[in-house]
Amino acid sequence: MIKTFLDVQKLSITLKTHNSQTHLGSNISFDIQEREVFGLVGESGCGKTLTALSIMRILPQNISSEGKVLFHGNDLFSLSEEEIRKIRGKDISMIFQEPMTSLNPVLTIGTQIAETLMTHLNISKKEALKRAVELLDAVRIPSSGPRIKDYPHQLSGGMRQRVMIAMAIACSPSLLIADEPTTALDVTIQAEILNLLQELRHQSNMAMLFITHDLSIISQQSDRVGIMYAGRIVELAPTEDLFYNPAHPYTQGLLASLPSQRGVALKPILGLVPHPANLPRGCKFTDRCKAMLKECHDKEPELLEISEKHFVRCIKCH
Repeated sequence: MIKTFLDVQKLSITLKTHNSQTHLGSNISFDIQEREVFGLVGESGCGKTLTALSIMRILPQNISSEGKVLFHGNDLFSLSEEEIRKIRGKDISMIFQEPMTSLNPVLTIGTQIAETLMTHLNISKKEALKRAVELLDAVRIPSSGPRIKDYPHQLSGGMRQRVMIAMAIACSPSLLIADEPTTALDVTIQAEILNLLQELRHQSNMAMLFITHDLSIISQQSDRVGIMYAGRIVELAPTEDLFYNPAHPYTQGLLASLPSQRGVALKPILGLVPHPANLPRGCKFTDRCKAMLKECHDKEPELLEISEKHFVRCIKCH
């Protein structure tokens, strides 16, 4: 029986300064089931990474989150810092967007992988380093024995990303959050990283939250998709249904902007994602929407089910 083991309920994210508050995310709700890949898609600035950092509870001090994040039925937001540390990196792990800024430049990659193992599995450093070599083998880094003594700057971008994956899977997490894991990599290395993640997921039966702005990757990797815009999920559907029956104008715009065939001009979405402190009234997509109605300015629509497991935040679909 498929179980829901991560359930994000009405997550709100707020930036607090000395004289103001800015809402960066509002009423974000989705769930991930065992062994499922859930894709979170949207342009830069839509709140995808902040959502992941909220789940991990590693937001900057001036950003707070409210709502519920249930993991195996336990609310992660109600746990103490000591309790969440036992889960973070062990049961829920994350591959960060840019490995060069996520890896410690003054520690060898072997030391950094071993630290994760010693923290969560209570094993000796010698045993942890041995396991680190095995993990580098698993992510196909050649000459893994000598490589554990290398520093991050001595590795290529693709190899640093593999090191990040090795650290993330070190303790066999049940949920892996992959935040733009192929950003800035060339197409060949990108394909290798994606294939590697698929193999590792099938081997360990872990679920994945896959964050990206690339719908072509999502079409191959995910089981379900959440489309995010201006800190909100505007469409939620099984991957195949979303690609064949996109309902929200933003989703339709994203798909229309993809290359389809040679000689056919792309159809970009005009404008930019609005600043969180200056969002439009009502639906947050009104200033870029080609199908806007007068009523769209009156009230922000709810995320409602329009067909089985297909939810949309748009008054034209309700």
